[in-house]
Amino acid sequence: MTNPDEHGETGSAGPPAEPSAAPDPPPAAPAPAPVEPTTVDAAPVASAPVDPAPAGAAVVEERRLASFGSRLAAFILDATIGVLLLGLGPLAGAVGSSNTGEGPTISPGGLAVSLGTAGLLQYLYFVELVVRQGRTLGKRTCGVAIVPVEPGARLRRSTLLIRWATQWLPALCVPAWVLLDGLWQLGDHTYRQCLHDRAARTIVVRVSA
Repeated sequence: MTNPDEHGETGSAGPPAEPSAAPDPPPAAPAPAPVEPTTVDAAPVASAPVDPAPAGAAVVEERRLASFGSRLAAFILDATIGVLLLGLGPLAGAVGSSNTGEGPTISPGGLAVSLGTAGLLQYLYFVELVVRQGRTLGKRTCGVAIVPVEPGARLRRSTLLIRWATQWLPALCVPAWVLLDGLWQLGDHTYRQCLHDRAARTIVVRVSA
């Protein structure tokens, strides 16, 4: 007998097993959330400090500073009038003079009257006339006037007295002072002040004649 195990129908092998599919890829990582742009407030940048203009400079420009020529013409006219006023002093002093054989002489009293009269007339012209009318005759003729450097300030008698004394008293000892004082304005490009202007804090401006 044939062993069925040997001659029996042998079972055919089943179909080959399908290869297993590749494992699914891991899920993609979620996209990062969009980053909001951060706005940084810029700190305010301090501007560089600006040097202020000299006090009253703009106002002085509007008031139109007098030119050197107009000031020189006014000075010549006022100086001429001043010399004529000085000549009245000796006439007043002649009251105290005495006539001797050697000619007229002036007594000490007459000399005091002469000097006092000359000084008083100068003061009345260069100080009191400007206080009351704003200008001397020479400045009125040339269309210029004296005003304080500070805008809106009033021209005081003490200011004009300082101005007059600074302009003329040094010239009694040093005549060249008049030249130095008058030419000083050429080097002052801000206010065109003479030395007596600087002492009294005044300027000279153009006005209607």
